[in-house]
Amino acid sequence: MVILLNSIVSSDITKYAKEIKDGVHIEYYKNGMIIQETEYKNGRKNGLERKYSKNNCLDFEINYKDDKKHGSYKIYDEDGKLWADILFVDDKAVDGIAYTSSGKQRKIPKTIFHKLGFKY
Repeated sequence: MVILLNSIVSSDITKYAKEIKDGVHIEYYKNGMIIQETEYKNGRKNGLERKYSKNNCLDFEINYKDDKKHGSYKIYDEDGKLWADILFVDDKAVDGIAYTSSGKQRKIPKTIFHKLGFKY
């Protein structure tokens, strides 16, 4: 199945059992570069999801368990360097570390989670 959406091409290499996604779903830019890869099991996000920028740098990677954020959520800057690592448990942000351009670590205050739209 291929769907054209403006500058996006969507492609499934997932297996479908009664229209339920199972496997890896991949979306592509028209130039063939990957936009996003998402792992599904029984129709729910389970495993790693990765999103890439148009210049092929990783934007973020996040783990899911039964459609809920669970585990590490890593956010990268435009150069592909790790910018933040946030720990989720059952779809709620519980802890996080941000990295400066020099590589120093800073704890992310919970008030920032709210500003980012995360449950905590």
